[in-house]
Amino acid sequence: MSGVIRKNVLSSLGIEDVNSGASFGPWIESPAGGELVSYDPSDGSAIARVRMASEEDYDKVVDRAREAFLNWRMIPAPQRGLIVREIGDELRKFKNDLGALVSIADFSAAQSIWFIRMAPPIAELLAPYRKLVAWYERIEAVGHGSSTRMTSSEALQIAAAAGTHAPSEFDATQGFAAGDEVLVTPIDYAHDPVAGRLVGLDAGEVVVERTDARAGTVHVHFPRVGFQIRKPAA
Repeated sequence: MSGVIRKNVLSSLGIEDVNSGASFGPWIESPAGGELVSYDPSDGSAIARVRMASEEDYDKVVDRAREAFLNWRMIPAPQRGLIVREIGDELRKFKNDLGALVSIADFSAAQSIWFIRMAPPIAELLAPYRKLVAWYERIEAVGHGSSTRMTSSEALQIAAAAGTHAPSEFDATQGFAAGDEVLVTPIDYAHDPVAGRLVGLDAGEVVVERTDARAGTVHVHFPRVGFQIRKPAA
Protein backbone atom coordinates (compact mmCIF):
# COMPACT_ATOMS: atom_id res chain seq x y z
CA MET A 1 0.00 0.00 0.00
CA SER A 2 1.38 3.40 -0.96
CA GLY A 3 1.90 6.04 1.68
CA VAL A 4 -0.80 8.28 0.19
CA ILE A 5 -3.43 5.53 0.13
CA ARG A 6 -2.57 4.47 3.67
CA LYS A 7 -2.81 8.06 4.90
CA ASN A 8 -6.26 8.41 3.31
CA VAL A 9 -7.45 5.12 4.82
CA LEU A 10 -6.19 6.05 8.29
CA SER A 11 -7.80 9.48 8.00
CA SER A 12 -11.19 7.97 7.09
CA LEU A 13 -10.92 5.71 10.15
CA GLY A 14 -10.03 8.61 12.43
CA ILE A 15 -6.60 7.13 13.19
CA GLU A 16 -3.83 9.64 13.80
CA ASP A 17 -0.06 9.19 13.96
CA VAL A 18 -0.28 8.79 17.76
CA ASN A 19 -3.51 7.58 19.39
CA SER A 20 -4.77 7.06 22.91
CA GLY A 21 -5.09 3.39 23.84
CA ALA A 22 -7.08 3.84 27.06
CA SER A 23 -10.74 4.73 27.48
CA PHE A 24 -13.45 4.64 30.12
CA GLY A 25 -16.11 6.07 27.80
CA PRO A 26 -14.21 9.10 26.55
CA TRP A 27 -10.62 8.46 25.50
CA ILE A 28 -7.94 9.40 28.01
CA GLU A 29 -6.22 12.22 26.13
CA SER A 30 -2.61 11.41 27.07
CA PRO A 31 -2.19 8.02 28.75
CA ALA A 32 1.06 7.81 30.71
CA GLY A 33 2.07 4.27 29.67
CA GLY A 34 4.55 3.25 27.01
CA GLU A 35 4.09 3.62 23.28
CA LEU A 36 3.09 0.65 21.12
CA VAL A 37 3.88 0.81 17.40
CA SER A 38 1.77 -1.08 14.86
CA TYR A 39 3.87 -2.12 11.86
CA ASP A 40 2.94 -3.14 8.34
CA PRO A 41 4.57 -6.61 8.16
CA SER A 42 4.79 -6.43 4.37
CA ASP A 43 7.43 -3.68 4.43
CA GLY A 44 8.21 -3.01 8.11
CA SER A 45 6.91 0.55 8.05
CA ALA A 46 4.99 1.99 10.98
CA ILE A 47 1.21 2.25 10.53
CA ALA A 48 0.47 4.24 13.69
CA ARG A 49 1.34 4.48 17.37
CA VAL A 50 -0.76 3.87 20.48
CA ARG A 51 -0.13 5.38 23.90
CA MET A 52 -0.91 2.69 26.46
CA ALA A 53 -2.36 3.05 29.94
CA SER A 54 -0.22 3.57 33.00
CA GLU A 55 -1.12 1.86 36.27
CA GLU A 56 -3.00 4.99 37.35
CA ASP A 57 -4.86 5.17 34.02
CA TYR A 58 -5.73 1.48 34.28
CA ASP A 59 -7.20 1.97 37.77
CA LYS A 60 -9.48 4.69 36.38
CA VAL A 61 -10.62 2.41 33.55
CA VAL A 62 -11.35 -0.46 35.93
CA ASP A 63 -13.29 1.79 38.32
CA ARG A 64 -15.46 3.14 35.47
CA ALA A 65 -15.94 -0.37 34.05
CA ARG A 66 -17.19 -1.56 37.43
CA GLU A 67 -19.69 1.31 37.55
CA ALA A 68 -20.79 0.61 33.98
CA PHE A 69 -21.35 -3.07 34.74
CA LEU A 70 -23.82 -2.22 37.50
CA ASN A 71 -25.93 -0.40 34.89
CA TRP A 72 -25.29 -2.90 32.05
CA ARG A 73 -26.54 -5.89 34.07
CA MET A 74 -29.91 -4.16 34.52
CA ILE A 75 -30.48 -3.85 30.77
CA PRO A 76 -32.69 -6.68 29.40
CA ALA A 77 -30.81 -9.26 27.31
CA PRO A 78 -32.66 -8.45 24.03
CA GLN A 79 -31.69 -4.80 24.36
CA ARG A 80 -28.07 -5.72 25.07
CA GLY A 81 -28.11 -7.86 21.94
CA LEU A 82 -29.24 -4.84 19.89
CA ILE A 83 -26.35 -2.79 21.27
CA VAL A 84 -23.88 -5.51 20.27
CA ARG A 85 -25.44 -5.53 16.80
CA GLU A 86 -24.98 -1.75 16.56
CA ILE A 87 -21.28 -2.23 17.29
CA GLY A 88 -21.11 -4.76 14.46
CA ASP A 89 -22.97 -2.42 12.12
CA GLU A 90 -20.48 0.34 12.89
CA LEU A 91 -17.55 -1.96 12.07
CA ARG A 92 -19.19 -3.01 8.80
CA LYS A 93 -19.44 0.63 7.73
CA PHE A 94 -15.66 0.74 7.62
CA LYS A 95 -14.93 -2.80 6.47
CA ASN A 96 -13.41 -1.69 3.15
CA ASP A 97 -10.99 0.71 4.84
CA LEU A 98 -10.15 -1.81 7.58
CA GLY A 99 -9.61 -4.48 4.95
CA ALA A 100 -7.21 -2.26 3.03
CA LEU A 101 -4.74 -2.16 5.92
CA VAL A 102 -2.23 -5.01 6.07
CA SER A 103 -1.38 -6.02 9.62
CA ILE A 104 -0.01 -8.98 11.54
CA ALA A 105 -3.62 -10.17 11.84
CA ASP A 106 -3.64 -10.90 8.08
CA PHE A 107 -0.55 -13.06 8.32
CA SER A 108 -1.85 -14.83 11.43
CA ALA A 109 -5.07 -15.75 9.62
CA ALA A 110 -3.28 -16.65 6.39
CA GLN A 111 -1.31 -19.45 8.00
CA SER A 112 -4.54 -21.41 8.51
CA ILE A 113 -5.36 -21.10 4.80
CA TRP A 114 -1.78 -22.16 3.99
CA PHE A 115 -2.27 -25.41 5.92
CA ILE A 116 -5.50 -26.11 4.06
CA ARG A 117 -3.88 -25.47 0.67
CA MET A 118 -1.10 -27.93 1.53
CA ALA A 119 -3.64 -30.78 1.33
CA PRO A 120 -5.01 -30.78 -2.27
CA PRO A 121 -8.22 -32.79 -1.54
CA ILE A 122 -9.17 -30.31 1.18
CA ALA A 123 -7.89 -27.25 -0.67
CA GLU A 124 -10.68 -27.70 -3.23
CA LEU A 125 -13.14 -26.62 -0.53
CA LEU A 126 -11.75 -23.07 -0.81
CA ALA A 127 -12.56 -22.69 -4.52
CA PRO A 128 -16.08 -21.22 -4.07
CA TYR A 129 -14.71 -18.50 -1.79
CA ARG A 130 -13.11 -16.36 -4.45
CA LYS A 131 -12.61 -13.27 -2.30
CA LEU A 132 -10.93 -15.35 0.39
CA VAL A 133 -8.60 -16.94 -2.16
CA ALA A 134 -7.80 -13.54 -3.70
CA TRP A 135 -7.00 -12.12 -0.25
CA TYR A 136 -4.74 -15.07 0.56
CA GLU A 137 -2.86 -14.73 -2.72
CA ARG A 138 -2.21 -11.03 -1.98
CA ILE A 139 -0.77 -11.95 1.41
CA GLU A 140 1.25 -14.82 -0.08
CA ALA A 141 2.70 -12.45 -2.68
CA VAL A 142 4.39 -10.46 0.10
CA GLY A 143 6.80 -13.39 0.34
CA HIS A 144 9.25 -14.30 3.07
CA GLY A 145 11.90 -11.69 2.49
CA SER A 146 15.47 -12.65 1.63
CA SER A 147 17.50 -15.20 3.54
CA THR A 148 20.91 -16.85 3.41
CA ARG A 149 21.23 -20.55 4.09
CA MET A 150 23.90 -21.50 6.63
CA THR A 151 24.73 -24.31 8.98
CA SER A 152 24.31 -24.06 12.73
CA SER A 153 28.10 -23.97 13.09
CA GLU A 154 28.32 -20.99 10.74
CA ALA A 155 25.61 -19.16 12.68
CA LEU A 156 27.46 -19.75 15.96
CA GLN A 157 30.69 -18.44 14.43
CA ILE A 158 28.97 -15.25 13.32
CA ALA A 159 27.48 -14.73 16.79
CA ALA A 160 30.83 -15.35 18.48
CA ALA A 161 32.61 -12.90 16.16
CA ALA A 162 30.10 -10.08 16.68
CA GLY A 163 31.72 -7.39 18.79
CA THR A 164 28.61 -5.27 19.42
CA HIS A 165 24.88 -5.70 19.94
CA ALA A 166 21.95 -3.88 18.41
CA PRO A 167 20.81 -1.03 20.72
CA SER A 168 17.73 -1.74 22.84
CA GLU A 169 15.28 0.61 24.50
CA PHE A 170 14.51 0.27 28.22
CA ASP A 171 11.25 1.51 29.71
CA ALA A 172 11.66 1.66 33.48
CA THR A 173 7.88 1.98 33.97
CA GLN A 174 7.34 -1.66 32.94
CA GLY A 175 8.03 -3.03 36.45
CA PHE A 176 11.60 -4.26 35.93
CA ALA A 177 15.05 -2.70 36.18
CA ALA A 178 17.94 -3.02 33.73
CA GLY A 179 20.20 -5.84 34.86
CA ASP A 180 17.46 -7.88 36.55
CA GLU A 181 17.81 -11.64 36.21
CA VAL A 182 14.58 -12.79 34.56
CA LEU A 183 12.85 -15.74 32.95
CA VAL A 184 11.06 -15.21 29.63
CA THR A 185 8.45 -17.88 28.90
CA PRO A 186 5.97 -18.42 26.05
CA ILE A 187 2.37 -18.44 27.25
CA ASP A 188 1.10 -20.89 24.64
CA TYR A 189 1.69 -24.64 24.80
CA ALA A 190 5.52 -24.61 24.98
CA HIS A 191 6.32 -23.28 28.44
CA ASP A 192 10.12 -23.45 28.20
CA PRO A 193 11.66 -20.51 30.10
CA VAL A 194 14.77 -18.71 28.85
CA ALA A 195 16.93 -17.21 31.62
CA GLY A 196 19.07 -14.15 31.18
CA ARG A 197 19.98 -10.63 32.32
CA LEU A 198 17.47 -8.00 31.26
CA VAL A 199 19.02 -5.44 28.88
CA GLY A 200 16.04 -4.20 26.88
CA LEU A 201 12.34 -3.74 27.58
CA ASP A 202 9.55 -1.73 26.01
CA ALA A 203 5.99 -2.20 24.81
CA GLY A 204 7.12 -4.25 21.81
CA GLU A 205 9.95 -6.49 22.96
CA VAL A 206 12.06 -7.87 25.80
CA VAL A 207 15.80 -8.46 25.38
CA VAL A 208 17.92 -10.67 27.64
CA GLU A 209 21.66 -11.16 27.65
CA ARG A 210 22.98 -14.72 27.77
CA THR A 211 26.46 -16.22 27.65
CA ASP A 212 27.11 -19.40 25.71
CA ALA A 213 30.40 -21.30 25.49
CA ARG A 214 30.13 -21.50 21.68
CA ALA A 215 28.38 -18.24 20.74
CA GLY A 216 29.81 -15.98 23.44
CA THR A 217 27.62 -13.20 24.85
CA VAL A 218 24.40 -12.78 22.88
CA HIS A 219 21.27 -10.66 23.19
CA VAL A 220 18.08 -12.67 22.66
CA HIS A 221 15.03 -10.69 21.52
CA PHE A 222 11.45 -11.79 22.30
CA PRO A 223 8.16 -10.05 21.41
CA ARG A 224 6.11 -8.88 24.38
CA VAL A 225 2.94 -10.40 22.92
CA GLY A 226 2.78 -14.09 23.75
CA PHE A 227 5.58 -14.09 26.34
CA GLN A 228 5.65 -13.71 30.12
CA ILE A 229 8.48 -12.00 32.03
CA ARG A 230 9.14 -12.90 35.65
CA LYS A 231 11.95 -12.98 38.16
CA PRO A 232 13.27 -16.39 39.25
CA ALA A 233 11.91 -17.74 42.51
CA ALA A 234 14.12 -16.80 45.44
